Amino acid sequence: RYISVTGVQTCALPIFLRRMTGPLAMALCTIVALTATVMFWRIHDVEQREAARLETIAESHAREIGNWLQHRMKETEFVLSSKLMAEYFQKWERTGNDEFLRNLLDRVKSYREANEYESALLIDEHGATIARDIEPPHSVSSPALLDAVNRALKTGKVQRTQIYHRPQSHVQMRLDFVIPLIMASNPARAAIVLRVDPSIFLYPLLNSWPAATTTGESVLVRREGDQIIHMNRMEPGVHGGGMVATANAELLVVRATASDENLEIGRAHV
Repeated sequence: RYISVTGVQTCALPIFLRRMTGPLAMALCTIVALTATVMFWRIHDVEQREAARLETIAESHAREIGNWLQHRMKETEFVLSSKLMAEYFQKWERTGNDEFLRNLLDRVKSYREANEYESALLIDEHGATIARDIEPPHSVSSPALLDAVNRALKTGKVQRTQIYHRPQSHVQMRLDFVIPLIMASNPARAAIVLRVDPSIFLYPLLNSWPAATTTGESVLVRREGDQIIHMNRMEPGVHGGGMVATANAELLVVRATASDENLEIGRAHV
């Protein structure tokens, strides 16, 4: 039994011990009460130390991911300000000569490979894919990409998607950076998309811990309406699943996204 103790008042003992009277019974009751108090504070102390350690790890991961995203956004400024890429696009648009389009794609591919992007594509103002350097185009762009393209063309600035799932693709989990071709026209009529595979950097970072662990796990999530989206893995049936309803308030990810605190402690999986 667990006993709530304030000082030494009462003590729940087995029947054969309850028959004891005098100093021995008082001593046993005191020992049990003190033991329960010590165990409670030890457990509390361990929990607090582990919470502090996990918060440090989470803050470190968040800081590294933030720095990486900032670096990626900064380096895309080169493409945004490239007059040569804009010139190739203008000549292709004006003449329809695919040689100019190939020159543009070659230039984009060289930049992509030098900066470790997974793939690249050229997309027009209507969301249709004009060309890409690796995988064959889908007939319809994903809603996440279309939203980022619309924002990029409207603002004239580099935009990015969230991590999203695109099944039956060369890169199923993806993060896209969308660069409007403002040097070709303003407002831009097309954009270059540089695609990142999160498994190359982000997921290994989340899986890295300062010490070996068999139970530790970092999960990247975001709130979307009444759903919690797991961005580590989104395939149905995979550990964590793709979505979790926020109505399931017992789950740690639901509590964490609804909390103003830095750290939530609780059950992570059911």
